[in-house]
Amino acid sequence: MNKVTVKELKQREDNLQEWLTNKDLFLGEWIKSLPKEYSISMDFGVDSLLKLGEYIINRYDTPNAILKTENPKEIDAISFYIGEVFIKNISGDNKWIISDAPVKKEVYNFYFNVDGNFGAFNPFNSCVPNILYSKESDKIYALFQLKKAYVKDKLVEASSDSRIPGKGGFSYQYFILVKDESFDLKEIEQALKAYYAKKGSGDRVYFHNEQHLLVNMEGDYYFHFQLDTSEGVLKESEEIAKNYIGSKDKTIIASCKSRVEFWGDEDSDGDFINDHMYLLEQLMQNDKLLIFDFRNGVFFDE
Repeated sequence: MNKVTVKELKQREDNLQEWLTNKDLFLGEWIKSLPKEYSISMDFGVDSLLKLGEYIINRYDTPNAILKTENPKEIDAISFYIGEVFIKNISGDNKWIISDAPVKKEVYNFYFNVDGNFGAFNPFNSCVPNILYSKESDKIYALFQLKKAYVKDKLVEASSDSRIPGKGGFSYQYFILVKDESFDLKEIEQALKAYYAKKGSGDRVYFHNEQHLLVNMEGDYYFHFQLDTSEGVLKESEEIAKNYIGSKDKTIIASCKSRVEFWGDEDSDGDFINDHMYLLEQLMQNDKLLIFDFRNGVFFDE
C-alpha cells in the first residue's frame, strides 16, 4: 500500500496535536449547533450513539450526501464524537492515532483513527456509510457493544490463570445491577448450586477466578457471571436510569456502583434459551440485585 510522504505525515501529526488541544472546544461548539432534540443527548455516554445515529439518518440520505455537505467540519465532528465515546467508555489505553495511508480528501477524519485493545479503526468509514445504507440508527451503538465485548474477553483472558472454557461468543446478555455494596458473587454461586441440587444435577457451578463464575451445561456450553466494579459502572447505571421508562425507582438504579455481567456462549440455535431464564429466575429472590435487559431497556421481571 502506498504511503504519504514524510512531509505529509508530519503535517498530519501536527494536525493531530492541534485537534487534541482543541477537541473539547470543537466538539462543544458542534454539539451546541445541533437541534436541541439531539444536542441534549450528546453527553459522550454510550446511549448517545443511538441519538447520533438517528441524527445522521435524518440529516443525510446517503454517504455521498454527507461528503458533499456544505459544512465539512461536521464530517470531522461526527467522526471525532464517535471516537471519543469509544475512548471514554471502553477499558484500556485508548487514543487517537494517524494513518499513513493516502486519502482522497485531506479531511481530518479520513486519517485520524481510534486505537486501543479493540484494534485501530476510522470512526467515519467504519460507521457512517453503514448506518446510511441500512437506515438502522443503532448501528454505531451495536459496533460499540461488539468492540467492548471483544475487549472484555481479551482482558479477562489476559488476567486469568487459564483460558476461559466454553464455545466463546455472546448470547443472552444482561446487566445484573448491584444495589447493596455488601453483595458477594458467592451469593449467586450458592443460589445456583442449591437450584441444581434440587434438580439432582451434578456440581456444575464453579469459579474461573474471583470475579468470574461459570455454569457448565452439556456439550461444553457455559453461562458466565462476571463481576464488574470499575468506575465506569456508576456512569452507565446513571445512563440506564436516565433512559428507563418503567416503574422501578430510578434513584436506586442510578446509584448502582457495581454489576454482574451475565451472558451465555454463542447459541445460534437457541438450545439454551430456557436454561438462561431458569438461572436468572433463581436470582430474583436476592433483593440486592436488579436484572436489566439492556438490549430492550427493561428489567427481567417486567
